[in-house]
Amino acid sequence: MCAMYVPVVLEEIKGRLKYILFPLFFIAVGFNVITGFGLNEFLYRSYDLYSGRASVEEYKEKAFSTYPAIEFVNQNTPSGSRVLLAGEAKSFYLKRPYKVSSGYDYSILRTYLEKTNTFGEFRQALKSGGFDYIIFNLNEYRRLHQGYQRLPEDQFKKSLDFLKQFTPIFKQNGTYVFKL
Repeated sequence: MCAMYVPVVLEEIKGRLKYILFPLFFIAVGFNVITGFGLNEFLYRSYDLYSGRASVEEYKEKAFSTYPAIEFVNQNTPSGSRVLLAGEAKSFYLKRPYKVSSGYDYSILRTYLEKTNTFGEFRQALKSGGFDYIIFNLNEYRRLHQGYQRLPEDQFKKSLDFLKQFTPIFKQNGTYVFKL
């Protein structure tokens, strides 16, 4: 924001100081551009994609750990299947109707955990909610719980116990797909 006022200030400055500040301004802007590019590359590792060393699919899988599970659901489920994303706030590329909670909301499983006591009741509650599949990212589920306390501790443990009882139809890097 301050950079907007630099040209105005430079016009008001007289003498040699103007010739010192003018190049420094462009050096600072250049440094910010280079730093921004470097940070973007560090976070997203897009160089492999741009250079052709990785395909778009490989890049998506590397940058978004749940992508393989979402692609599995897209390719192996009927088009009207409803999906519940648990432990994942990002639903990029999912081409099925779904429900998801953001990282700042209570876990979407909370509604179903509060009114059930057994795995059978839990499964039935999810089916009654209209869901056919669950995409579950265990690593993100734990991270969100530790960072944001999205569930009371007893419900968190209960949810893990219930989810362990499902048989995954897809499993990769801590991400699971369960058919209800």
